[in-house]
Amino acid sequence: MVRPRRCAWLRPAGGRARPVRPRGPVARRLRSVTPMGAAPRLLAPAGLAIHAHAGWLAVWAILTLILGSGGLPATLLLFVAAVVHALAQGLAAWGAGLRIRRITLHVFGGVPDLEGGPASPRAAALVALAGPAASLVVAAGAAGLASVLRPAGLGLLYMATAGAAVGLVNLLPGDPVDGGRLLRALTWWRTGRPSSRAASTGGAVVRFALVIAGGAALLRGAAPIGAGLILLALFLRDAAAASSAEIALREALTPVKVREAMTRSVVAVPPEATIAQLVETFWAYHFTSFPVMSEGAVVGLVDVRDVAAVGREHWPRTRVRTLMRPLGVDLVVAPDDTLLAALAKASRNGIGRLIVLDDRTLAGYLTSHDITDVLTDKMGGPEMAPQTPPRSGRPGAAVASLGRPRR
Repeated sequence: MVRPRRCAWLRPAGGRARPVRPRGPVARRLRSVTPMGAAPRLLAPAGLAIHAHAGWLAVWAILTLILGSGGLPATLLLFVAAVVHALAQGLAAWGAGLRIRRITLHVFGGVPDLEGGPASPRAAALVALAGPAASLVVAAGAAGLASVLRPAGLGLLYMATAGAAVGLVNLLPGDPVDGGRLLRALTWWRTGRPSSRAASTGGAVVRFALVIAGGAALLRGAAPIGAGLILLALFLRDAAAASSAEIALREALTPVKVREAMTRSVVAVPPEATIAQLVETFWAYHFTSFPVMSEGAVVGLVDVRDVAAVGREHWPRTRVRTLMRPLGVDLVVAPDDTLLAALAKASRNGIGRLIVLDDRTLAGYLTSHDITDVLTDKMGGPEMAPQTPPRSGRPGAAVASLGRPRR
């Protein structure tokens, strides 16, 4: 391919192309904590997205084997107990100044996906205890009503059992349940720094014990109970994998500031440039997005995917200002923001790019590749870095898909 000339109207401060999409174990870990996966969204009270894990179907089947026609009501009440647990966690996190992107309802309760982490061991412990405490309060209330009412309603007994089950399971000392978060908070309080080793080890021990107990129940002929315990261990293992990846990500990125990872030499484009000129710039630098600057101030961001929506015949007459994304809170970070907070914003804005502003002055540019580089250094080492670019998904491939503008 002939090397394209640089556009005369652009005055870059520098910049180098990065045509490699993040790959390898570190990049997979980065991506593993951002998508929701197959859990459908059910509720969004006060903007808090609550998703349900597919394992609830297996719970329904097992409870139906044990309780017969009472399996469906028991499953629904267990689900209600898990929702109460999740909402209590959300309120506690909000009170601690944390933002929860979503909560996934597993059969053992809600697993929150936090933006950032608690500021202190005390805040971490309060968030961890809120869910089990709410579940046990519901269980105590239902049991109290059942003891007063005569005859006691079957629903109250189911509710008391469900609340107690969710509360007690979440006090087990290991990931991914709240007991693991509480153990992590206690370790933080005693050592002065957060560590996930004890919680990870505790979670493995708990899962092993559940499998042993389930196997023993199967040998005694209690097949539904044994299958339920083994299934719970599998659910915990599945959730623990995502939880450990998120925790490792938080521990790696929280101490790092944006200024340590950002690209300082930034290429910017003016809003009055035409799309034809913009595409030439994409070809020249092989970036997939640029900040848009007018009279020394950043006014927005333009991405290669925005250009794809404009017909080629309109490129010479269409200006960048007509399709740029206006500057907003999800496109901007400060140099002293943590890299974890930046990752949350980059995941929300849908393009994985952030403009770094220092008191309204353009200080740098941050991409998901920059964040992956930090993860590679902290978690993987050189052997985990990408070796070759994939055939698709590269910035160069994205630009080439537009086609070279005619001169």
